[in-house]
Amino acid sequence: MSPELLMDFIEALRIDLLSDHRIQKKFRNSLKEIMALGNPAFSAIENMPLYKYWLSTKEEIIENFESIVNSFLSITGKSTDTIPFGEKIITSYNILVFFPAYWETIDRRNNTNNVTTDAEHVLLASSSRYFVCGDDKMVEKASLVYTTFGIKTKVMTPDIFMRTVKVE
Repeated sequence: MSPELLMDFIEALRIDLLSDHRIQKKFRNSLKEIMALGNPAFSAIENMPLYKYWLSTKEEIIENFESIVNSFLSITGKSTDTIPFGEKIITSYNILVFFPAYWETIDRRNNTNNVTTDAEHVLLASSSRYFVCGDDKMVEKASLVYTTFGIKTKVMTPDIFMRTVKVE
Protein backbone atom coordinates (compact mmCIF):
# COMPACT_ATOMS: atom_id res chain seq x y z
CA MET A 1 0.00 0.00 0.00
CA SER A 2 1.50 3.32 -1.02
CA PRO A 3 1.56 6.30 1.40
CA GLU A 4 -0.85 8.17 -0.90
CA LEU A 5 -3.33 5.29 -0.90
CA LEU A 6 -3.07 4.97 2.88
CA MET A 7 -3.74 8.71 3.33
CA ASP A 8 -6.75 8.49 0.99
CA PHE A 9 -8.07 5.56 3.02
CA ILE A 10 -7.60 7.44 6.31
CA GLU A 11 -9.33 10.55 4.94
CA ALA A 12 -12.29 8.51 3.67
CA LEU A 13 -12.50 6.68 7.00
CA ARG A 14 -12.39 9.97 8.91
CA ILE A 15 -15.26 11.41 6.87
CA ASP A 16 -17.33 8.20 7.09
CA LEU A 17 -16.52 7.65 10.76
CA LEU A 18 -17.93 11.05 11.68
CA SER A 19 -21.12 10.66 9.67
CA ASP A 20 -22.10 6.98 9.83
CA HIS A 21 -23.09 5.52 13.21
CA ARG A 22 -22.78 1.94 11.87
CA ILE A 23 -19.10 2.49 11.03
CA GLN A 24 -18.57 4.16 14.43
CA LYS A 25 -20.01 1.09 16.17
CA LYS A 26 -17.96 -1.38 14.11
CA PHE A 27 -14.78 0.68 14.58
CA ARG A 28 -15.24 0.81 18.34
CA ASN A 29 -15.91 -2.92 18.62
CA SER A 30 -12.95 -3.76 16.37
CA LEU A 31 -10.64 -1.57 18.42
CA LYS A 32 -11.71 -3.33 21.60
CA GLU A 33 -11.04 -6.74 20.04
CA ILE A 34 -7.60 -5.69 18.77
CA MET A 35 -6.58 -4.25 22.13
CA ALA A 36 -7.81 -7.31 24.02
CA LEU A 37 -5.72 -9.64 21.84
CA GLY A 38 -2.47 -8.16 23.14
CA ASN A 39 -0.90 -8.14 19.69
CA PRO A 40 2.90 -7.69 19.83
CA ALA A 41 2.55 -4.84 17.32
CA PHE A 42 1.11 -2.79 20.18
CA SER A 43 4.12 -3.35 22.47
CA ALA A 44 5.62 0.05 21.63
CA ILE A 45 2.54 1.85 22.90
CA GLU A 46 1.12 -0.52 25.50
CA ASN A 47 2.59 1.42 28.43
CA MET A 48 1.21 4.76 27.28
CA PRO A 49 -1.61 5.63 29.71
CA LEU A 50 -4.03 6.11 26.84
CA TYR A 51 -3.69 2.43 25.94
CA LYS A 52 -2.63 1.02 29.29
CA TYR A 53 -5.95 2.00 30.89
CA TRP A 54 -8.14 1.47 27.84
CA LEU A 55 -9.83 -1.68 29.17
CA SER A 56 -9.69 -0.53 32.80
CA THR A 57 -12.45 0.14 35.30
CA LYS A 58 -13.91 3.58 35.78
CA GLU A 59 -12.04 3.87 39.07
CA GLU A 60 -8.67 3.29 37.40
CA ILE A 61 -9.52 5.71 34.62
CA ILE A 62 -10.59 8.39 37.13
CA GLU A 63 -7.39 7.91 39.13
CA ASN A 64 -5.21 8.27 36.02
CA PHE A 65 -7.31 10.53 33.83
CA GLU A 66 -4.97 13.51 33.55
CA SER A 67 -2.07 11.27 32.52
CA ILE A 68 -4.38 9.54 30.02
CA VAL A 69 -5.30 12.90 28.49
CA ASN A 70 -1.64 13.95 28.38
CA SER A 71 -0.75 10.61 26.76
CA PHE A 72 -3.26 11.29 24.00
CA LEU A 73 -2.08 14.87 23.55
CA SER A 74 1.58 13.82 23.45
CA ILE A 75 0.96 12.10 20.11
CA THR A 76 0.88 15.60 18.59
CA GLY A 77 3.46 17.14 20.93
CA LYS A 78 0.89 18.81 23.17
CA SER A 79 -0.02 18.60 26.86
CA THR A 80 -2.77 19.90 29.12
CA ASP A 81 -0.35 22.69 30.10
CA THR A 82 0.19 23.87 26.52
CA ILE A 83 -3.29 23.86 24.99
CA PRO A 84 -6.08 26.40 25.44
CA PHE A 85 -8.64 25.74 28.17
CA GLY A 86 -11.45 24.98 25.71
CA GLU A 87 -9.39 22.42 23.82
CA LYS A 88 -8.46 20.76 27.12
CA ILE A 89 -12.09 20.35 28.19
CA ILE A 90 -13.43 19.22 24.81
CA THR A 91 -10.53 16.83 24.15
CA SER A 92 -10.79 15.32 27.64
CA TYR A 93 -14.52 14.74 27.34
CA ASN A 94 -14.13 13.21 23.87
CA ILE A 95 -11.38 10.87 25.08
CA LEU A 96 -13.72 9.37 27.69
CA VAL A 97 -16.16 7.99 25.13
CA PHE A 98 -13.43 5.79 23.61
CA PHE A 99 -12.97 3.87 26.87
CA PRO A 100 -15.31 0.87 27.06
CA ALA A 101 -16.11 1.75 30.69
CA TYR A 102 -17.77 4.95 29.41
CA TRP A 103 -19.30 3.63 26.20
CA GLU A 104 -22.83 4.51 25.28
CA THR A 105 -25.07 2.93 22.71
CA ILE A 106 -24.26 4.15 19.24
CA ASP A 107 -27.16 4.54 16.87
CA ARG A 108 -28.47 6.95 14.25
CA ARG A 109 -29.37 9.62 16.83
CA ASN A 110 -26.60 8.97 19.37
CA ASN A 111 -23.24 9.10 17.61
CA THR A 112 -19.89 10.87 17.50
CA ASN A 113 -21.49 14.17 16.48
CA ASN A 114 -23.64 14.09 19.64
CA VAL A 115 -20.55 13.52 21.77
CA THR A 116 -18.95 16.62 20.27
CA THR A 117 -22.07 18.63 21.09
CA ASP A 118 -22.06 17.26 24.65
CA ALA A 119 -18.39 18.23 25.02
CA GLU A 120 -19.21 21.77 23.91
CA HIS A 121 -22.00 21.95 26.52
CA VAL A 122 -19.54 20.80 29.20
CA LEU A 123 -17.12 23.52 28.09
CA LEU A 124 -19.78 26.25 28.07
CA ALA A 125 -21.02 25.23 31.53
CA SER A 126 -17.49 25.23 32.97
CA SER A 127 -17.74 28.94 33.71
CA SER A 128 -21.11 28.57 35.42
CA ARG A 129 -21.95 27.82 39.00
CA TYR A 130 -24.03 24.76 38.07
CA PHE A 131 -24.30 22.36 35.17
CA VAL A 132 -27.73 20.73 35.32
CA CYS A 133 -28.22 17.80 32.97
CA GLY A 134 -30.78 15.00 32.70
CA ASP A 135 -28.32 12.59 31.08
CA ASP A 136 -26.70 10.56 33.89
CA LYS A 137 -23.80 9.44 31.68
CA MET A 138 -23.04 13.01 30.67
CA VAL A 139 -23.21 14.07 34.32
CA GLU A 140 -20.68 11.36 35.19
CA LYS A 141 -18.25 12.35 32.42
CA ALA A 142 -18.60 16.09 33.04
CA SER A 143 -17.94 15.54 36.75
CA LEU A 144 -14.75 13.65 35.95
CA VAL A 145 -13.48 16.33 33.57
CA TYR A 146 -14.29 19.14 36.03
CA THR A 147 -12.73 17.35 38.99
CA THR A 148 -9.58 16.48 37.03
CA PHE A 149 -8.94 20.08 36.05
CA GLY A 150 -10.14 21.79 39.25
CA ILE A 151 -13.25 23.34 37.74
CA LYS A 152 -15.64 24.43 40.48
CA THR A 153 -18.88 24.01 38.49
CA LYS A 154 -21.24 21.70 40.36
CA VAL A 155 -22.71 19.00 38.11
CA MET A 156 -26.21 17.79 39.00
CA THR A 157 -29.26 16.07 37.63
CA PRO A 158 -32.42 18.22 37.65
CA ASP A 159 -33.97 16.42 40.65
CA ILE A 160 -30.83 16.79 42.77
CA PHE A 161 -30.59 20.45 41.75
CA MET A 162 -34.23 21.06 42.76
CA ARG A 163 -33.72 19.34 46.14
CA THR A 164 -30.43 20.96 47.10
CA VAL A 165 -30.16 24.42 45.57
CA LYS A 166 -32.09 27.36 46.90
CA VAL A 167 -32.93 29.87 44.21
CA GLU A 168 -32.36 33.43 45.35
